[in-house]
Amino acid sequence: GGRRWQEFLSVPGQAYLEIQSGLARTQAERLPMPGGAVWEWLEGYGLMEVDPKVAHGRDWARARQAVESRLEAMVPRARMDAELAGSAAWADQPPAEMVQQGGGWGALERRRRKVSGDKPFCGPATPFDDASLEPQQAPWLALLEQGAPTGVDPTVEPVGYLVQPEWRERLEQAAGRSGANAWWTWLHLGVMRYWAEEYAGARQAWEASLAACPTPWANRNLAVLAREEGRMEEAAGLYVAACRQRPGLMPLVVECGQFLLDQNRPQEVLELLEVLPEPVRSAGRVKLLEGRAALAVRDFARVERLFTEKLVIDDLREGERSLSHLWFEYHEQRLSAAEGVSVDEALKARVRREHPVPAHLDFRMSND
Repeated sequence: GGRRWQEFLSVPGQAYLEIQSGLARTQAERLPMPGGAVWEWLEGYGLMEVDPKVAHGRDWARARQAVESRLEAMVPRARMDAELAGSAAWADQPPAEMVQQGGGWGALERRRRKVSGDKPFCGPATPFDDASLEPQQAPWLALLEQGAPTGVDPTVEPVGYLVQPEWRERLEQAAGRSGANAWWTWLHLGVMRYWAEEYAGARQAWEASLAACPTPWANRNLAVLAREEGRMEEAAGLYVAACRQRPGLMPLVVECGQFLLDQNRPQEVLELLEVLPEPVRSAGRVKLLEGRAALAVRDFARVERLFTEKLVIDDLREGERSLSHLWFEYHEQRLSAAEGVSVDEALKARVRREHPVPAHLDFRMSND
């Protein structure tokens, strides 16, 4: 299983392989780190070869011992311990050369703490200087220093959401003032209220943002809230309105289309596709939405055309089986309609025998 996935993630002629390790036992687990705690470790990378008959043998204890012995010969544990202990001498020193600055959120938090008189969170080893500040921090910096955001464009997607109580207090104060940027203030205030599970307050804030300036961002957030509160008809209208305001935003289109399909509204998905710009319209994830919607309205020819094209989903998730499922469901429903039979276990088994998934669409980890 997963052979196509290995090819998809690698260069031609090479299979993708990934080995993971971490403090927790699996990716599904996490270890909360207490505030003020310090965790240190040292990692070493290299090629180690062990007798495969031993490493892959049935004697697990012997296999472990063989690996441990080989590892100790190559990089003794004492050397690793000494390297880690020696790092204490330079770990908190200022960097001799700035190689990568990163985003400006650390610098913004440093500025906020300085204005508020709070204890600094960074030291010489992590400068977070003002050179790292970027345009996405500008409205927050203006809120901090001038009491209101400035220079925000409602046509530009907002990025960087903050939910700290310290920022909320400043936003609540700014929300009482009118101005050209009120939509931004109410939008972010709604996010903060939503995060605090104050859903009525979040709705009021996003509606105030819409009243100040109609944006797809507030419409989308109100759609999510309506969906979670079971107001599906309202959610559908808000989602479509948001997409029609910003049809070129791929994540919004996919989220809206998925919701409409989940609500058995495939015709609305097909209508939405007509207003999308070509780069979004031809994206693999949107093509998948089209295929599912076309299948739901029994437009088998349209689904078949998608399969004859090069259907590639760039953001395919590990183990995702959406393409193989669409393939099987297409053939099941096509045969059901052509032969007047129901889609039962016998038909499903027949489809899997007679219409195996093409290799370029088969990302399954198993045969289900």
